[in-house]
Amino acid sequence: MRIAVTSDLHLPLYLKAFQESIKGLGDIEVFIFAGDTVDRDNHIYLKKLYYILREKFGEIKIISVFGNNEHPNNWEKYKKEYGFMGWLDNEYLKIGNIYFVGTSGFPDWRKSIIYPKKDLMLRKLNDILSNIDGKVVFISHYSFCLETIKGDPGYVFGLYSREMEELVRKYSNKIILAFHGHSHFAKNWYYKFGNTEVYNVSFFIHKKPLVFEI
Repeated sequence: MRIAVTSDLHLPLYLKAFQESIKGLGDIEVFIFAGDTVDRDNHIYLKKLYYILREKFGEIKIISVFGNNEHPNNWEKYKKEYGFMGWLDNEYLKIGNIYFVGTSGFPDWRKSIIYPKKDLMLRKLNDILSNIDGKVVFISHYSFCLETIKGDPGYVFGLYSREMEELVRKYSNKIILAFHGHSHFAKNWYYKFGNTEVYNVSFFIHKKPLVFEI
């Protein structure tokens, strides 16, 4: 299975750059967006993104998670009106023999609007991961790995969650790939712990989606 993954397009900011960046890609079966696909709830650009993907790849499977620019108060609206984006909100989707587990994640910053829901998120994700018998691709907007936000001038507690890292490490025997965004200016974007390869896939860093064969 050939997958492509990116985050932090902040549409319309990187709309044209994204369209250019996918021109050289071959066949892709699954396209993953790890949050902040739009900027400040500019959700109307999701339809434009969808048409770009359809024109290039045809009937492609899309998986998305919410970022901080998709405001939690509007998540149900996103699911209803833009279901074609394949939102995973502490949920999983099995494609072939791979389980894709998606969450917005949360930062350690206690003032975060997402933070009050963190305990519920962790319980749901733990339940999902404990019951999966197979290979997992884990997707979060916020980082769960200190190594892949190194060099970012932002405050660590606004970019990363220690509890989420503990969760991913706990299931590193199942999680083969783990993706996050949110950190735009990290100097290091790859790390591996246990069986899990972690990638910061922010478009700010790579200027293109990353492609994997799984």
